[in-house]
Amino acid sequence: MENCLLLQCSLGVSRALCGLHQWERGESCRGSSPPALRADGPGPAVPAATAPPSEPRAALRGRLQLPQPPAAGGGLHPSARGARLLPPPPRPPPGLRSPLPPRAVPGRVREAMAGWWRCAERLFALYFVSHVPITLLIDLQPLLPAAGLYPRSLTELLEWYAVTFRDPMMMQPPEWFKAFMYCEAFLQMPFFPIAAYAFIKGGCKWIRTPAIIYSTHVATSLVAILAHILFHDFSKSEHLGPRTQQERLILLSIYIPYLLIPLLILFTMLYSPQYNQVEKRKRK
Repeated sequence: MENCLLLQCSLGVSRALCGLHQWERGESCRGSSPPALRADGPGPAVPAATAPPSEPRAALRGRLQLPQPPAAGGGLHPSARGARLLPPPPRPPPGLRSPLPPRAVPGRVREAMAGWWRCAERLFALYFVSHVPITLLIDLQPLLPAAGLYPRSLTELLEWYAVTFRDPMMMQPPEWFKAFMYCEAFLQMPFFPIAAYAFIKGGCKWIRTPAIIYSTHVATSLVAILAHILFHDFSKSEHLGPRTQQERLILLSIYIPYLLIPLLILFTMLYSPQYNQVEKRKRK
């Protein structure tokens, strides 16, 4: 008899738990209300926590003490305020940090770069100022050999240079070299005082495009002249030319500054933020 009562109690409890679980999901084993939970087999039934069919699910969660969703606005629900938060990420050791403030390093670099660009501008101004007398008094003499415009002292200076440094192109220039001389006389010479003024004043953005054109033209011309000095056979020239490798290098050292400085001008005009500021605003 006792075994039968225990068996009935266990079956009743299992049925009640199954029905309660299905009812929480919105289903029921035999109806819309959970089954009665009996304390023992033949005793009176103990009603479970019921809710009317029209009762909202939020109220049902509150009665059954289900976990609540987070509150609106991203805040924590009152039931989750006691939860343990994750610790913040570890900071780097002090030895790895920069000793200067984050804005101090770019400021010092900017000041150093501005000083470097200003020194470059002074070098360019000296280059263009010195180029004016050299072009007028020395470089244009081969174009006017019989005009008698130059005094004897200047012609002797040109002859001394040609013999000392073994430069026959200045005494008897080939036709392609004369073409470069004409470009220097009619294209470059008017640009020299303008460029000298712009670089002495500093920060003249309108000189950028003319300086790029000039430096590209001169660098291209000097490549041909330097190749002629290195590889041409001067043994058939009427005037004394370089024969040994050392003599070629000495003559090369006279012309190579007129290649390096235009290349430096080109680099400055292309990459200096002081001269690219106008075009950056146009891109924006």
